[in-house]
Amino acid sequence: MNPEIFNIGSFSVRWYSVFILVGILIAFLLASREGKKFELPKDFIFDLGFWLVIFGIIGARLYYVVFNFDIYKN
Repeated sequence: MNPEIFNIGSFSVRWYSVFILVGILIAFLLASREGKKFELPKDFIFDLGFWLVIFGIIGARLYYVVFNFDIYKN
C-alpha cells in the first residue's frame, strides 16, 4: 500500500495524517455529545479539545525523544 494519498508539488498527504485527523474529529464530536449530557458549555469542550491536541502532540514528541535519546544526545 502506498503511504501517500496524493502529491501537490513537493507537498504530500499521507494516510496516517488523515487517520489522525479523523480520530481528532470523532473525539471532538463525541466530547460535544457527552458535554450536552452534562450541560457543559460548548466553548469549554472546544477549548479543552484544542489544548488536548496541542499537549498531545508535544507529549508524543517528548515520548519519542526520551525513548530514542541515543539519537538526540549529540
